[in-house]
Amino acid sequence: MNKLSLENLKLLGIIASILCIMPSDSIPLAGYLLLLVTIYYFSKFYKDMKIFTNFLLSFIFSLVGVILFILTLFLTTGQFLQNTLIRISYLSLFHVFGIPIIVLWLFLTIGAIFLKRSYNLLAEYTKSELFKLTGLLILIGSVLLIVIIGALIVYVGLIFQLISFVFIPTKRE
Repeated sequence: MNKLSLENLKLLGIIASILCIMPSDSIPLAGYLLLLVTIYYFSKFYKDMKIFTNFLLSFIFSLVGVILFILTLFLTTGQFLQNTLIRISYLSLFHVFGIPIIVLWLFLTIGAIFLKRSYNLLAEYTKSELFKLTGLLILIGSVLLIVIIGALIVYVGLIFQLISFVFIPTKRE
């Protein structure tokens, strides 16, 4: 990006946010990567790398959570299949499904805390309070993911993320 202007960053954030909410397998991942780049440039624009550092930590925790979810699901499923020949119990079902879900939930919640910190800083610099609401919605949704309704709240948070980028004032004080 040769010209680092607020208008360009706003447009990049809008495109990334649209990709994040698209119903697909791979397109949202491209959106999150583009959002990572966008937040990096916002950090450079406002000369505060804490914005990017918090967002990067959020991204890393979320990614590690998904990877650990998949790994623990495979490991516990293998153990479950060995034990099913002997007996099936609620405890063994918890090991198969509960442990991976709790691991994922924990890492996504920690990631959401860092995302909220990043968006709070971005709200201060852009003078767009919608970023604070976005971070709060995603954090609340992540905490409530364990009871399913959180997924809807996270999705609403992602829609507010798009709205936040749309309403960034382009005149800098």
